[in-house]
Amino acid sequence: MNQSAAPLPVLAIGDYVLDESNARLSRDGVPLEVPPKVFAVLCHLARNSQRLVTKDELLDAVWGHRHVSESVLKTAINQLRTVLHDDPRAPRYVETANRRGYRFVATSAPVAGGNGSTSVAPKPGKVADGLPPMILAVDDEPEILAMLEDYMGTRGFRIMTASSAQDARTILGGTKVDLILLDITMPGEDGLSLARHLREHNGPPVILVTALGTVMDKIVGLEVGADDYVTKPFEMRELLARIKNLLRRSAS
Repeated sequence: MNQSAAPLPVLAIGDYVLDESNARLSRDGVPLEVPPKVFAVLCHLARNSQRLVTKDELLDAVWGHRHVSESVLKTAINQLRTVLHDDPRAPRYVETANRRGYRFVATSAPVAGGNGSTSVAPKPGKVADGLPPMILAVDDEPEILAMLEDYMGTRGFRIMTASSAQDARTILGGTKVDLILLDITMPGEDGLSLARHLREHNGPPVILVTALGTVMDKIVGLEVGADDYVTKPFEMRELLARIKNLLRRSAS
Protein backbone atom coordinates (compact mmCIF):
# COMPACT_ATOMS: atom_id res chain seq x y z
CA MET A 1 0.00 0.00 0.00
CA ASN A 2 1.47 3.37 -1.04
CA GLN A 3 1.38 5.49 2.10
CA SER A 4 4.42 7.63 1.34
CA ALA A 5 3.17 9.36 -1.79
CA ALA A 6 2.61 13.09 -1.31
CA PRO A 7 -1.04 14.19 -1.60
CA LEU A 8 -2.14 15.32 -5.01
CA PRO A 9 -2.54 19.05 -5.54
CA VAL A 10 -6.16 20.14 -5.72
CA LEU A 11 -7.16 19.13 -9.25
CA ALA A 12 -9.88 20.23 -11.63
CA ILE A 13 -10.99 17.06 -13.40
CA GLY A 14 -13.71 17.59 -15.96
CA ASP A 15 -16.74 18.85 -14.02
CA TYR A 16 -15.21 17.97 -10.65
CA VAL A 17 -12.62 19.17 -8.16
CA LEU A 18 -10.54 16.53 -6.40
CA ASP A 19 -8.98 17.51 -3.07
CA GLU A 20 -7.08 14.48 -1.77
CA SER A 21 -5.68 16.25 1.30
CA ASN A 22 -9.19 16.91 2.59
CA ALA A 23 -10.72 13.70 1.18
CA ARG A 24 -13.15 15.77 -0.85
CA LEU A 25 -14.65 15.44 -4.31
CA SER A 26 -16.97 18.24 -5.32
CA ARG A 27 -19.00 19.45 -8.26
CA ASP A 28 -20.09 23.07 -8.62
CA GLY A 29 -18.76 23.61 -5.11
CA VAL A 30 -20.99 20.89 -3.61
CA PRO A 31 -19.19 17.99 -1.86
CA LEU A 32 -20.15 14.53 -3.11
CA GLU A 33 -20.55 11.42 -1.02
CA VAL A 34 -17.79 9.01 -2.03
CA PRO A 35 -16.97 5.84 -0.05
CA PRO A 36 -13.38 5.93 1.29
CA LYS A 37 -12.11 3.02 -0.82
CA VAL A 38 -13.75 4.44 -3.94
CA PHE A 39 -12.12 7.81 -3.21
CA ALA A 40 -8.75 6.06 -2.80
CA VAL A 41 -9.22 4.34 -6.17
CA LEU A 42 -9.97 7.70 -7.79
CA CYS A 43 -6.88 9.31 -6.25
CA HIS A 44 -4.59 6.50 -7.36
CA LEU A 45 -5.95 6.60 -10.91
CA ALA A 46 -5.67 10.41 -11.03
CA ARG A 47 -2.09 10.21 -9.71
CA ASN A 48 -1.29 7.89 -12.63
CA SER A 49 -3.39 9.72 -15.21
CA GLN A 50 -3.21 8.40 -18.79
CA ARG A 51 -1.22 5.34 -17.64
CA LEU A 52 -2.62 1.82 -17.57
CA VAL A 53 -3.00 0.84 -13.91
CA THR A 54 -3.26 -2.91 -13.51
CA LYS A 55 -5.86 -4.52 -11.28
CA ASP A 56 -3.13 -5.93 -9.03
CA GLU A 57 -1.58 -2.48 -8.62
CA LEU A 58 -4.93 -0.96 -7.64
CA LEU A 59 -5.71 -3.77 -5.22
CA ASP A 60 -2.30 -3.39 -3.62
CA ALA A 61 -2.44 0.42 -3.46
CA VAL A 62 -5.95 0.68 -2.04
CA TRP A 63 -6.49 -2.53 -0.07
CA GLY A 64 -2.87 -3.17 0.88
CA HIS A 65 -2.62 -6.70 -0.44
CA ARG A 66 -3.73 -8.85 -3.35
CA HIS A 67 -6.04 -11.21 -1.49
CA VAL A 68 -9.13 -9.10 -2.13
CA SER A 69 -11.36 -10.43 -4.87
CA GLU A 70 -11.33 -8.61 -8.20
CA SER A 71 -15.09 -8.34 -7.84
CA VAL A 72 -14.50 -5.91 -4.95
CA LEU A 73 -12.40 -3.72 -7.25
CA LYS A 74 -14.99 -3.96 -10.01
CA THR A 75 -17.69 -2.86 -7.59
CA ALA A 76 -15.57 0.13 -6.53
CA ILE A 77 -14.97 1.10 -10.16
CA ASN A 78 -18.72 0.88 -10.86
CA GLN A 79 -19.41 3.07 -7.82
CA LEU A 80 -16.83 5.58 -9.03
CA ARG A 81 -18.42 5.71 -12.46
CA THR A 82 -21.80 6.32 -10.87
CA VAL A 83 -20.41 9.24 -8.86
CA LEU A 84 -18.75 10.71 -11.97
CA HIS A 85 -21.73 9.98 -14.24
CA ASP A 86 -19.26 8.16 -16.47
CA ASP A 87 -20.54 5.85 -19.21
CA PRO A 88 -18.17 2.87 -19.59
CA ARG A 89 -19.19 2.60 -23.26
CA ALA A 90 -17.92 6.13 -23.90
CA PRO A 91 -15.73 6.91 -20.88
CA ARG A 92 -14.70 10.45 -20.07
CA TYR A 93 -12.96 9.54 -16.82
CA VAL A 94 -12.21 5.84 -16.32
CA GLU A 95 -11.41 3.60 -19.28
CA THR A 96 -11.30 -0.19 -18.95
CA ALA A 97 -8.44 -2.12 -20.50
CA ASN A 98 -10.00 -5.54 -20.95
CA ARG A 99 -8.66 -8.08 -18.41
CA ARG A 100 -5.73 -5.82 -17.57
CA GLY A 101 -6.82 -2.80 -15.57
CA TYR A 102 -7.98 0.79 -15.87
CA ARG A 103 -6.76 4.08 -17.26
CA PHE A 104 -7.78 7.55 -16.06
CA VAL A 105 -8.38 9.43 -19.32
CA ALA A 106 -9.77 12.76 -18.11
CA THR A 107 -7.65 15.87 -18.44
CA SER A 108 -6.76 17.35 -15.06
CA ALA A 109 -5.27 20.69 -14.08
CA PRO A 110 -4.16 22.10 -10.71
CA VAL A 111 -6.62 24.60 -9.27
CA ALA A 112 -5.10 27.99 -8.55
CA GLY A 113 -4.77 28.50 -4.82
CA GLY A 114 -5.40 24.82 -4.11
CA ASN A 115 -3.56 23.08 -1.27
CA GLY A 116 -0.24 21.59 -2.30
CA SER A 117 -0.16 23.27 -5.67
CA THR A 118 3.03 25.24 -6.28
CA SER A 119 3.20 25.47 -10.06
CA VAL A 120 -0.21 26.71 -11.15
CA ALA A 121 -0.50 28.93 -14.18
CA PRO A 122 -2.54 32.13 -13.69
CA LYS A 123 -6.24 31.66 -14.29
CA PRO A 124 -7.15 33.20 -17.66
CA GLY A 125 -10.52 34.76 -18.28
CA LYS A 126 -13.63 33.79 -16.41
CA VAL A 127 -13.43 30.94 -13.91
CA ALA A 128 -16.81 29.27 -13.49
CA ASP A 129 -17.64 27.47 -10.26
CA GLY A 130 -14.07 27.95 -9.05
CA LEU A 131 -12.65 25.94 -11.95
CA PRO A 132 -10.33 27.02 -14.76
CA PRO A 133 -12.17 27.61 -18.05
CA MET A 134 -12.96 24.46 -20.03
CA ILE A 135 -12.05 24.57 -23.72
CA LEU A 136 -13.32 22.04 -26.23
CA ALA A 137 -11.09 21.68 -29.31
CA VAL A 138 -12.80 20.05 -32.31
CA ASP A 139 -10.62 19.04 -35.25
CA ASP A 140 -10.07 15.92 -37.35
CA GLU A 141 -6.29 16.43 -37.34
CA PRO A 142 -4.76 14.60 -34.33
CA GLU A 143 -1.61 16.72 -34.51
CA ILE A 144 -3.60 19.93 -34.11
CA LEU A 145 -5.52 18.52 -31.15
CA ALA A 146 -2.33 17.33 -29.46
CA MET A 147 -0.68 20.71 -29.97
CA LEU A 148 -3.68 22.58 -28.54
CA GLU A 149 -3.98 20.19 -25.62
CA ASP A 150 -0.31 20.57 -24.68
CA TYR A 151 -0.19 24.35 -25.07
CA MET A 152 -3.49 25.29 -23.44
CA GLY A 153 -3.16 22.70 -20.70
CA THR A 154 0.04 24.36 -19.46
CA ARG A 155 -1.53 27.82 -19.42
CA GLY A 156 -4.22 27.32 -16.85
CA PHE A 157 -7.00 25.88 -18.99
CA ARG A 158 -8.83 22.61 -18.82
CA ILE A 159 -9.17 21.18 -22.33
CA MET A 160 -11.08 18.36 -23.96
CA THR A 161 -10.77 17.25 -27.58
CA ALA A 162 -13.10 15.81 -30.19
CA SER A 163 -12.31 14.59 -33.71
CA SER A 164 -15.78 15.20 -35.13
CA ALA A 165 -18.88 17.32 -34.63
CA GLN A 166 -20.71 14.23 -33.43
CA ASP A 167 -18.11 13.63 -30.70
CA ALA A 168 -18.32 17.30 -29.77
CA ARG A 169 -22.10 17.07 -29.37
CA THR A 170 -21.63 14.08 -27.07
CA ILE A 171 -19.17 15.98 -24.89
CA LEU A 172 -21.37 19.08 -24.82
CA GLY A 173 -24.28 16.95 -23.68
CA GLY A 174 -22.50 16.06 -20.44
CA THR A 175 -19.82 18.69 -19.80
CA LYS A 176 -19.93 22.41 -19.10
CA VAL A 177 -17.74 24.00 -21.78
CA ASP A 178 -16.72 27.66 -21.67
CA LEU A 179 -15.34 28.03 -25.21
CA ILE A 180 -15.01 25.94 -28.38
CA LEU A 181 -12.16 25.91 -30.91
CA LEU A 182 -13.85 24.54 -34.01
CA ASP A 183 -12.52 23.39 -37.37
CA ILE A 184 -14.82 23.78 -40.37
CA THR A 185 -13.84 21.00 -42.75
CA MET A 186 -14.42 17.66 -41.00
CA PRO A 187 -15.93 14.36 -42.13
CA GLY A 188 -19.66 14.15 -41.49
CA GLU A 189 -21.22 17.28 -40.01
CA ASP A 190 -19.01 20.28 -40.68
CA GLY A 191 -18.03 23.00 -38.25
CA LEU A 192 -20.37 25.60 -39.73
CA SER A 193 -23.37 23.39 -39.05
CA LEU A 194 -22.27 22.85 -35.45
CA ALA A 195 -21.56 26.57 -34.97
CA ARG A 196 -25.04 27.40 -36.26
CA HIS A 197 -26.59 24.85 -33.89
CA LEU A 198 -24.67 26.27 -30.94
CA ARG A 199 -25.75 29.83 -31.70
CA GLU A 200 -29.42 28.77 -32.03
CA HIS A 201 -29.26 26.96 -28.68
CA ASN A 202 -27.26 29.56 -26.71
CA GLY A 203 -24.13 27.41 -26.68
CA PRO A 204 -20.66 28.52 -25.58
CA PRO A 205 -18.67 31.02 -27.66
CA VAL A 206 -16.93 29.64 -30.73
CA ILE A 207 -13.63 30.44 -32.41
CA LEU A 208 -13.39 28.87 -35.85
CA VAL A 209 -9.86 27.55 -36.42
CA THR A 210 -9.59 26.53 -40.06
CA ALA A 211 -7.51 26.49 -43.21
CA LEU A 212 -10.31 28.28 -45.09
CA GLY A 213 -9.00 31.82 -45.09
CA THR A 214 -10.74 33.87 -47.77
CA VAL A 215 -12.74 36.95 -46.84
CA MET A 216 -15.95 35.17 -47.85
CA ASP A 217 -15.08 32.16 -45.66
CA LYS A 218 -14.66 34.48 -42.69
CA ILE A 219 -17.90 36.34 -43.40
CA VAL A 220 -19.86 33.08 -43.66
CA GLY A 221 -18.29 31.70 -40.49
CA LEU A 222 -19.13 34.80 -38.48
CA GLU A 223 -22.63 35.02 -39.95
CA VAL A 224 -23.55 31.45 -38.97
CA GLY A 225 -22.67 32.11 -35.36
CA ALA A 226 -18.92 32.03 -34.70
CA ASP A 227 -17.56 34.70 -32.37
CA ASP A 228 -14.07 34.83 -33.87
CA TYR A 229 -12.09 33.35 -36.75
CA VAL A 230 -8.46 32.15 -36.90
CA THR A 231 -6.83 30.72 -40.01
CA LYS A 232 -4.32 27.87 -40.11
CA PRO A 233 -1.40 27.88 -39.72
CA PHE A 234 -1.80 30.07 -36.66
CA GLU A 235 0.43 31.48 -33.96
CA MET A 236 -0.37 29.96 -30.58
CA ARG A 237 0.14 33.23 -28.73
CA GLU A 238 -2.37 34.97 -30.99
CA LEU A 239 -4.91 32.20 -30.46
CA LEU A 240 -4.35 32.41 -26.70
CA ALA A 241 -4.93 36.16 -26.75
CA ARG A 242 -8.16 35.69 -28.70
CA ILE A 243 -9.34 33.03 -26.26
CA LYS A 244 -8.71 35.27 -23.25
CA ASN A 245 -10.42 38.20 -24.96
CA LEU A 246 -13.50 36.15 -25.84
CA LEU A 247 -13.75 34.72 -22.34
CA ARG A 248 -13.64 38.25 -20.91
CA ARG A 249 -16.36 39.38 -23.30
CA SER A 250 -18.59 36.41 -22.51
CA ALA A 251 -18.17 37.02 -18.77
CA SER A 252 -19.31 40.63 -18.99
